[in-house]
Amino acid sequence: MRGHCFRAKRLGVDIIWITDHDRRICWRRNKAFWEDNFERKHLANHLDAKGRFDGWRVIALDEGIVGGAELMSGISLSGKQSMRIWARSTHTRREWGSLQIKFSTKGKKHQRSLMMGVSISLAIRPEQDFGENGRLRICVELSQQPPSFDVENLTYVIGGNDEKDKTISLGDLKRGKWNILCLDLTNDALEYTKGGVDNVFGGLSLLVDSRRGEHVEFFIDDFRL
Repeated sequence: MRGHCFRAKRLGVDIIWITDHDRRICWRRNKAFWEDNFERKHLANHLDAKGRFDGWRVIALDEGIVGGAELMSGISLSGKQSMRIWARSTHTRREWGSLQIKFSTKGKKHQRSLMMGVSISLAIRPEQDFGENGRLRICVELSQQPPSFDVENLTYVIGGNDEKDKTISLGDLKRGKWNILCLDLTNDALEYTKGGVDNVFGGLSLLVDSRRGEHVEFFIDDFRL
């Protein structure tokens, strides 16, 4: 809304009227509006010619990085399956390299205004410590904010972290056990982003980073928005 008002003022518009629409404002307190327990045959469904899909998909793999994401049975917090993610760099790679996994829903049903109070919970089980040469970044894409209209974002980090701008450390996790993470996007946007709650939760990516041959492997279950 700040963006609309900013542009309206530049155009000399005196009054603008902003409305809400249908499912974007429907809300049941303490109920998830999208959740995933990974109890299906494929990580992603509904992939079409334009690349739109429901679920999770590897969309980028840097040079010198091997890795992947798959459904795994036998290791889960609830149900019978979880999502296994792993990545490893070559031993000669000194800089971070990434495997990127993108989350999406058909019709962008996951998108919500942070004014509604948006949070993410998920369970993560690392198979080993991340160490200083391995890490997971949970990257949340928000809105474009005036005057530059650059995209705002929140980045949560587990493991090795030498980034100082707009990163939120989630500390260490217990290996071989399920760790429940709760990310309060609304409150964190107030502290770390331009626009605060006048942002929309627009997208989510998991970036698994490795350097110096570090093997990073973990499982994710019970993902809820």
